[in-house]
Amino acid sequence: MCTKTEKMAHVVESRMRNAMSSEMKYFSATTDMWSGATREAFISLTIHYLTEEFIQRNFTLEVSLVRGRHTGQNIQNILMETFMKWGLFTEKLTVMARDNGSNIVAACNMWGIHHIGCIGHSLHLVVNPFLQKKKEEEDSNGEENDDNYDIGVDNDVVSFNDDESEDLLSDIDFVCNVWKTVSDIRKIAVYIKNSTMAKEKLQLFEAAARTGRSDVATNDANSPLLTLVLDVATRWNSAYDMLTKMRRHKDSITSFLNFLKTATGKSEFGRKKLPTLSEMQWASMEGLCILLKLFYELTKVLSGEKYSTLVVAFPLLRMVKSILSNRNMFIGDSDNVHMKKQINVFREKYEEEDFYQQTVQNLDACREVLLQSFTSRFRGLSYDIMWIGYLDPRQKDMLHLKDDKRTQARQYFIQQVLNLIKDSKQPEVLRLSEGSDSDSENDLDMMSMFASSKRQKVSHVQHDERDIENEALRCAENEVQSYLLASNGVGRKTDIFAWWNKSKASFPNVAALARKWLSCPATSVASERVFSSCGLVQTAKRSRLLGKNIRNQVMIQKNLSSLNISMADVVAEW
Repeated sequence: MCTKTEKMAHVVESRMRNAMSSEMKYFSATTDMWSGATREAFISLTIHYLTEEFIQRNFTLEVSLVRGRHTGQNIQNILMETFMKWGLFTEKLTVMARDNGSNIVAACNMWGIHHIGCIGHSLHLVVNPFLQKKKEEEDSNGEENDDNYDIGVDNDVVSFNDDESEDLLSDIDFVCNVWKTVSDIRKIAVYIKNSTMAKEKLQLFEAAARTGRSDVATNDANSPLLTLVLDVATRWNSAYDMLTKMRRHKDSITSFLNFLKTATGKSEFGRKKLPTLSEMQWASMEGLCILLKLFYELTKVLSGEKYSTLVVAFPLLRMVKSILSNRNMFIGDSDNVHMKKQINVFREKYEEEDFYQQTVQNLDACREVLLQSFTSRFRGLSYDIMWIGYLDPRQKDMLHLKDDKRTQARQYFIQQVLNLIKDSKQPEVLRLSEGSDSDSENDLDMMSMFASSKRQKVSHVQHDERDIENEALRCAENEVQSYLLASNGVGRKTDIFAWWNKSKASFPNVAALARKWLSCPATSVASERVFSSCGLVQTAKRSRLLGKNIRNQVMIQKNLSSLNISMADVVAEW
């Protein structure tokens, strides 16, 4: 007997199958793995495609329990079974965005599908050396709590220890200094976040700073407590959020740390030892935030689901590399307007300080390390996929590529259009007369008499095939050229899906490629968000939920908006 959840999941699944069978021509996918509250492993599969009207669809197909070892073969089998269950064919799969784990990479390689690593994860690994948390720091955090007012350190506190991180960086002094600054900030944030008394006192200093008063009055019981942010291992931008939140409340935090050293502070909080941040450390943190903001903004853009992300990934990656390559960044010499403005504010704030030159040198060294790590992580990007940038009419000039690479990308683009033309318009093949079926010797003699004539016909056929090939190439080049000319008036804020829906009849083959590639995600964020929903379903108090029930609940919740239906519609149907 089916439960209500199973019946509703069946309705949603039926609607999804109908939509996919009638709307989907090509699709992209994401996959990732996750361990829940019970330490059971799950693997997700999401698909993304564009309808004929260029309406984007994002569906969560599965959240499957993974039994046995997490080998590449086992993962491949699970994904293949999911494809079979949903009637999906790898021939229609444009690309699979996956985690960077070696087992998932091996699964995709053995399966023989086109796959890319999650760009968001790679960006996180670029900045990882500056954010790593040492084991001894983890242990010390466990001793930070005071029995009177601390509630314990959250499990969300980040522990960045990735196998791919550069161990050699630990020997570089300025990286160690950055580590220490981030570590000190984290210790302060952990303590304040987990101490109600500390948060209340910090709130008083914050109010005093806003009103310009030097005294600390009684806190208003109705005012919300000031809360700080901690970095989280699975949340890529959380370190930047933590640093910027601390920097925003610098004066209040400094006043609080100084208060702890006073007799009154020791009386209220005991002899609590927290790091004291020097002005140079605050300046270093502010400069580091300028660098990290590049990755913060890029990750945010590439994590979207309502627009095309893979086609914008490559020019944005090029932009970040160009900014990081600027050796004069921290003296205000930058072509990027937003970056130049931030650097000028930083310089005006600290230029008169004795430590300014040393801080700038350290930050420039950090920039160089980030550049090297960035170049290493993205060295494997293949130019045979760069051509898809042409499918976005807003960036059809492809200015992020050098001239030779732009020419190469355009040739790839024309070749893709040519392949579509050849596949959709099969050339007529001239059929040759094979002669009669007579067994007489006269017939054999007759065939030999016409041998030379037959060779002439074959040469004509080959000549016609070349003509057809050349004509197809001319058609491809003309369509591409017409499309690029029509794209001249497209603005930066244009909705490219709406533009393509209006223009698809004028450029049918380019539109077919746009429909195929513009749905491709640059990251596996879709699967990450599925697991966020799983975490809300499988809590400590609901740890006995079966895997199929977790799957059904998440599937219902994640797909209602894509199907444009409400829960009431689902209930009414079953």
